[in-house]
Amino acid sequence: MKRTCLNLVVLATLSVSSCGPGTSQPSLPAATVSASEPAPPPSTTPGPQAQGEPVYVSALCTLMGRGPQTSVAADRPVIIRWGWNATTGALVQAHIDNSKTIVTLDGAPVEGQLKGGIVRDATKGYYLALWQAEVGTLGKGTHPLTYHVSWAKQISDGNDTFGPGTRTESLSDECSLIVE
Repeated sequence: MKRTCLNLVVLATLSVSSCGPGTSQPSLPAATVSASEPAPPPSTTPGPQAQGEPVYVSALCTLMGRGPQTSVAADRPVIIRWGWNATTGALVQAHIDNSKTIVTLDGAPVEGQLKGGIVRDATKGYYLALWQAEVGTLGKGTHPLTYHVSWAKQISDGNDTFGPGTRTESLSDECSLIVE
């Protein structure tokens, strides 16, 4: 039985793969956003940022091999991001056309906006779509953040297939955003 890897782009400058035992990871490096729409640097922890500067948080955590908790400072506006990459723009478009993605924060749906359309990274050799949602400054405490995507029909990212009748009919993740 062939084992495959799951490739999801978390942020415009980070791509992480999760592979099962005995598998090899395909070489899909991170995409860059075109010069016409530069992306701010990703951050999931407060750093030497000016007060009020947004913190970019991925809607995915354990799917990307990270722990389930992300911490941010209480005085930072939060922007939640998620994305999809594939070997062609048409395959990314198939994901957009056939997927249903639900992201929630504190149990309420978060509406994401597609930013910059489908972007091709000529040096990396794949295409990327990114969504983000500005959720504002959150109160101190733990904020549950969930991600779920399913597809109306089978799609491919050029490496694996997803959707009804495949090994990956849907993807889900549960994270906690800790505001301190």
